Amino acid sequence: MRLGEILVKRGLITEAELQTALAQQHERGVRIGTWFVESGALTNDQVALALAEQLGVPPALEADFARSELALRRRVVAHQAVELQAIPLFLTNPRRIAVAMANPANPRALDRLRSEERRVGKECRSR
Repeated sequence: MRLGEILVKRGLITEAELQTALAQQHERGVRIGTWFVESGALTNDQVALALAEQLGVPPALEADFARSELALRRRVVAHQAVELQAIPLFLTNPRRIAVAMANPANPRALDRLRSEERRVGKECRSR
C-alpha cells in the first residue's frame, strides 16, 4: 500500500488532500510525507508511523531522537551519515543500536550499519 493510501485509511488526510500532495510531488519534486509535515497538516510522528506500516519496520519517532546518545552520534562522521542516510540513536542492548534511516530498504546501508553495530557491540562488551 502506498503512503498516501495509508494516511487516508488512517483518517489523517482526505482524498482531496492526497491529490493536492501528489500534484505538489509532481510539480516540485517533494515527497508527499515531507509536504504534509512542511504544510503543518501532519506531524513527523504521524508520517513516520505510516511509513513504518508501509515498509514493515519500526518507526523513528520524535521521542527516539530526543533520547539519542551523543556518544553514538559522534562515532559517525558527517559524510558517513549522508552516504548511509542514517543516524545512530541509542543502544537497545550491548549488541544492538537503534538507527533512524531515510531508506531502511537499502541493502548496502544495512550491511554497513550491521558491520558498525558489531564493532560498537564488541567495544561495549570489552569495557
